Amino acid sequence: MISLVNCFEQLIHPDWRLPRNGSIWLLTEPKNVNKQGKNYQIELIGGPSYAFSLDQSETDPWPFIRAAELKGIRKVCDALIVIQRDEHNYVVALEMKSTNPDKAERQIASSRLLINWLIDLLKLHNHWNGNWKFCGVISFTPRNQERKGATTKKTTFPTPISNRWGFPVFRLHNHQRLDLLGLINSVDKAV
Repeated sequence: MISLVNCFEQLIHPDWRLPRNGSIWLLTEPKNVNKQGKNYQIELIGGPSYAFSLDQSETDPWPFIRAAELKGIRKVCDALIVIQRDEHNYVVALEMKSTNPDKAERQIASSRLLINWLIDLLKLHNHWNGNWKFCGVISFTPRNQERKGATTKKTTFPTPISNRWGFPVFRLHNHQRLDLLGLINSVDKAV
């Protein structure tokens, strides 16, 4: 049986995959521009992973669901990342926001329902049969200054908040680079 990361590599069409720079996934928010006129971007690093986004301008991931009818049904996060560490599997729903954490948490909850459905289908058809953990990340508008090179300072994550849907959500400020392995270590400590 193949890994959950490999399943998602095969399951999700490459057009929806996040772009990469080497081993770094790049999530860019085209709607938000910083003071230098550049789009906000987060670099996602660490571990075997697959990252994709259904939130792409000019492309409708849900053509069979009418947009104007039932509000919120078509909303998911800016990125979904499937990560493997050793034999453990994780899914991270990442939402970039400048404000409104409640709306972001609802989008994370919608994303979790989508991932549950996809993983249940993988299990139903005997493509994958393992356990996994889920967390959400709300990345508030990153700092406006340019990165001035690499740092050796280890990223620390705040304690995640618990929500009414029963999964941890991290609220991050000023993170232009997200260490996925550090994040899932924090998930393991929180759960």
